[in-house]
Amino acid sequence: MRSKKTKANDSFTLISVLFCLLYFTSYMTRKSFSAVKLGIPDSVLTDVQIGYIGSALFFTYGAGQIVSGLLGDRIDPRKLIFCGLGVTTLCNAAFPFVTSVPLLIVLWAINGFAQALFWPPIVKLMTIYLKGERYTKAVMSVSMAAQIALLAVYASAALFVSLTAWKGMFALSCALAVITGVGLVFGFRTLERRHPNAVRDALAGKTVEMIDAPDESEAQPAPKKEGLWRIILSSGLLFVFVMTATVGFLRDGIEEWMSTYLYTTFTLEADLSTLMNLFMPVFGLFCVRMAAVLHLRIIKDEMREVTVLMSICAAATLALGLFHTLHPVFSIVMIVLSVGCIHAANTSLTCYLPARFVKSGRVSTVSGLVNAFTYVGSTIATSAVPWLVQTTSWQATILSWCAVGLACLAACVLIGRTWKRFLKQNED
Repeated sequence: MRSKKTKANDSFTLISVLFCLLYFTSYMTRKSFSAVKLGIPDSVLTDVQIGYIGSALFFTYGAGQIVSGLLGDRIDPRKLIFCGLGVTTLCNAAFPFVTSVPLLIVLWAINGFAQALFWPPIVKLMTIYLKGERYTKAVMSVSMAAQIALLAVYASAALFVSLTAWKGMFALSCALAVITGVGLVFGFRTLERRHPNAVRDALAGKTVEMIDAPDESEAQPAPKKEGLWRIILSSGLLFVFVMTATVGFLRDGIEEWMSTYLYTTFTLEADLSTLMNLFMPVFGLFCVRMAAVLHLRIIKDEMREVTVLMSICAAATLALGLFHTLHPVFSIVMIVLSVGCIHAANTSLTCYLPARFVKSGRVSTVSGLVNAFTYVGSTIATSAVPWLVQTTSWQATILSWCAVGLACLAACVLIGRTWKRFLKQNED
């Protein structure tokens, strides 16, 4: 007969694998369009139209995070995940066959809302089953899966762009989504057999026994749901919202337009410019791992973690802005460094921070709100970057990234004492 510890380890592994696969698929079905945009002929879509379509996804993704977060604390998060997976599959399947730009904007806006049904439910489910170091390790695995997904997206996109077959990217994304759906059905059934009614009890405010090994096992006390505004004000979440908005602006502003910057500044080929995106997730893997180490072993404070990471990002974007035409290798190094730090900061804010609100019963809600503001920044960046480039220059645009990074640092300083007081009040 298998020991309780072995079963706990198996469940932990299963949870990590399931959510890594889901988030990998989420990135593939979300980034499918933006990754191949350089392969789409101008006769089909112009850069401005591409910006509108990307902004539509970010807008509904951000707004949907709030809805998803609120629902995730009230209904079975697994239902939200399957709903989102089904809708995003249909959107990716339909995209290559739609020729009207307004319809494409609507279609990708629907895809954005479907994508919003993933992250808050994932965080909710992980906090139901896991805590402490196990939770941090699972989050790190999921975050690394996202970086690996970026590698897969950009590598696949470079191949499809070189073959002038950009529509193939959407077929690949749909196939992966179907496989993921089947895997989730069997995976969730297995978890339900091992830990019956855990999700239902957590949503009902009942005590839930986590899957930790025997020497760490303890029941999670039923949370007392507190008023949302009271939580926001007592924890300083208003400053966190500013921080996540700036992180979203930088992350997607740089990621979405890096290939265009390299293509126009150094006259690189379109498929080569797209392939250069591979450097970002490679370094991003290292930075996500670094964020986990900072959180578990060294700093253990999300605000201080973000301060360190965004200081490096601001310095890198400043150097890039001052010497943006120096050499493509220098530009790639600075971009990769800044985006890697941004991803690590985003991991601290959107993955580790919501778990601080378990006692208040608002994990999914806070996760949704924090992620929503991330995509407020993303929505602005997707349209603002091409507009800034057209009306000013790449140098001015890049220097604006540095200014946004400094704004994030200012918010970190302002929230400092409030966040420390909140952490002390919510220590386990």
